Amino acid sequence: MTQKEAQAALNVVASTLFLNSQQVYTLIDPGATYSFIVKRFESKLKVKPIKLDKWFIINTPLRDVVCVHYMYKGVMVKIKGLDVDVNLTPLEFHDFDLILGMDWLSEHKAQIDSFAKTVTIQGIDDKRKIFNGEISCQIV
Repeated sequence: MTQKEAQAALNVVASTLFLNSQQVYTLIDPGATYSFIVKRFESKLKVKPIKLDKWFIINTPLRDVVCVHYMYKGVMVKIKGLDVDVNLTPLEFHDFDLILGMDWLSEHKAQIDSFAKTVTIQGIDDKRKIFNGEISCQIV
């Protein structure tokens, strides 16, 4: 999916977030089972990769098959002052730096409003934050 397609799509939200103080263009995609980091950003992560006991196979939208044998666990993502962690699988893709998938969405009890293009996530002390593609957030 390109950035232009993401802006027009009803089932995803594209946004700029901060990953370990680095600005990254992010796709929040409930159609993705896992969360991914573009391979060129691996060196910018502050956590070491963890070798997986069991490898898994990913079928990409471009019909590529990728065998994953390591991931980055507990990477901090900042959304307007709210720190949330994410487990990231490195993958080669274009147009985005980070893809937050269902693993992250379910862990943070996220709700996506497809019409308003907002995402509500649960943070510390059960507070919920709403953010949109412009990174504007509010506590509800």
